[in-house]
Amino acid sequence: MLYISRLVRILTIFISLAISVNVFANNIVAEIGNTSITQFEVNSFVNTVLPIGKFHGASLNKADYWKDAFKAAVESRKLSLYLHKTEPEVYKKAEEKASNVIKDIRKRFKSDNEFQEALAQNYITEKDLLLTHIDLNIKNAFKEAIESTDIPDSQLLDYYNNNKDMFNLGSSWKVDNCLIEADARNLKPEQMKEKENFANEVKQRLQQGDKSALKECSDKKYPKEERIYRFSKNYPIQDIEKLEKGQYGGPYKNIFGFLIVHVKEEFPPEIIPFQEVKEEIKRIMHNGIFKKRYAEVMEKANGTFDVKVIDNTVNN
Repeated sequence: MLYISRLVRILTIFISLAISVNVFANNIVAEIGNTSITQFEVNSFVNTVLPIGKFHGASLNKADYWKDAFKAAVESRKLSLYLHKTEPEVYKKAEEKASNVIKDIRKRFKSDNEFQEALAQNYITEKDLLLTHIDLNIKNAFKEAIESTDIPDSQLLDYYNNNKDMFNLGSSWKVDNCLIEADARNLKPEQMKEKENFANEVKQRLQQGDKSALKECSDKKYPKEERIYRFSKNYPIQDIEKLEKGQYGGPYKNIFGFLIVHVKEEFPPEIIPFQEVKEEIKRIMHNGIFKKRYAEVMEKANGTFDVKVIDNTVNN
């Protein structure tokens, strides 16, 4: 629903944004085949090319990303036209999704007249709006079509056998944890030092076999016993790797306090079983197939359709 709401906002407030990007009456920025790309479409593509974390609504100068958005819109239109001819089922999926989006947008307006007025204010027709959302969805439709194809288990297994390092968990350890809680945000430096000294005392008592020392340990952040791996969070793995079975390590300072670790057992490097990573391998292989097929299709599309640029600039 957030996606639909954003689209409605584009329709209803684009006229004010358009003033800052110099919208002209015919609204055509490029022609490809027998179709046109509108300035409204390029503006719609701006959000797709923004770096992650850079979108700040109206405070963002979208004109800075206009050329990238123009390039993305042109590329998507070429893909749409090419797949319309060569893979009509994929194009149909994008068209169906675009049609459903427009239906949802219509529902947000009080009347059809209000919807038509919003289109007119943005110098576009309903067909322009449909083509815009086909272009916005065509790449995903193409990817989904590839992801729906089956990859034989034999190929998945070959990938697994040829890339076992990817699925190597490395060494692992069974450890007992003892955390002496100490939050540096709430304690003075001298109080933190006291906590560290106390953690060292607890470690010494544990090394001497004093089980009563376990009463000083908190289990709120760490379980009393856990099997940890090289990727386990909140453990100083490089330090633990140096410990031998039966040794105590620490106290290690972290955001929770001071951690004492007792290595009870070390396990040799372990490969994740095929069945546990089968779906991940399928995802990786589908992604590789998609990238290769997309590059091939775009090469053909670029050779098939010429672009007549009318105006791909934006004036603040």
